[in-house]
Amino acid sequence: LHAALAFAYWTSGRYEESLESAHTTLSLSPEFIGTHYSAAGAIEDLGNPEAALAETMQEPHEPYRLLGLSRIHNAMGHAAESDAALQELIDKYSEGWAYNIAYTYAIRGEADSAFEWLDRAIENRDAGLAQLGSTTVFSNVEDDPRWRPLLESLGMTPEQLAAIEFEVELPERR
Repeated sequence: LHAALAFAYWTSGRYEESLESAHTTLSLSPEFIGTHYSAAGAIEDLGNPEAALAETMQEPHEPYRLLGLSRIHNAMGHAAESDAALQELIDKYSEGWAYNIAYTYAIRGEADSAFEWLDRAIENRDAGLAQLGSTTVFSNVEDDPRWRPLLESLGMTPEQLAAIEFEVELPERR
């Protein structure tokens, strides 16, 4: 749960809390998949790409490592390294990673590719799409005229999400 929380905090812009949850995860399970990736994202967004790159290199799961390398090399101005990591991810893992590839393109400011991969994610019913309405990783494409219709088609505009009514029934304590 701490690993999921680290990712959720990072992608919602709560970087310090992301790092706290990532450190908790790694203290309990040093090789937990995706945790170094989330921590690296938070570190990068806090303005330290060199430390983020070092953190990414510790990620044991290759798809997350490649995502991180693409994003961080892009932030550091290393276009060739960024492109190579993203292309390797696409060549090896495009089937299950369309959402992640989409937000990597979005972070890189490549709107057309981001929307192409979002379409693939929708087509494949990628589970990552559940985060679409509450993440900051698409902020570079939110002004694109395709963004709002995409959210509307998925029922994820802020208005649509706010209109969802639900009740949580807590179990009785014994």
